[in-house]
Amino acid sequence: MFRNLNDDEPQQTPAPPTHPNPSSAHRQITHHGGPQQFPSAALHMDPSLVKYANMYVNRHKYFRWTGRTAWITFAYVAVVPSIVGYLAYTTDGKYDLRGKRRGDLIKEF
Repeated sequence: MFRNLNDDEPQQTPAPPTHPNPSSAHRQITHHGGPQQFPSAALHMDPSLVKYANMYVNRHKYFRWTGRTAWITFAYVAVVPSIVGYLAYTTDGKYDLRGKRRGDLIKEF
């Protein structure tokens, strides 16, 4: 680890400890339910799934505002919340769903 300044020959670093079974050392992880096997890197990946995964990760790089995306955004940001808010405002206090017995009406108006 440390070299003496008087030594002219380099010292070798010790090799890292090896796993008793090197073939399964990188695939087995002990979990709560016992060891889990992970797929090997030698499996062939489906090119269409790899392309989809890359597109999903990099979607923000290729996004452009168009008329369609603007309308969809407007619908989910303004129209849907205002409809839900209108329904909540108009039915506020009209229905009491707690403490009813058989034969009682749900309406309070």
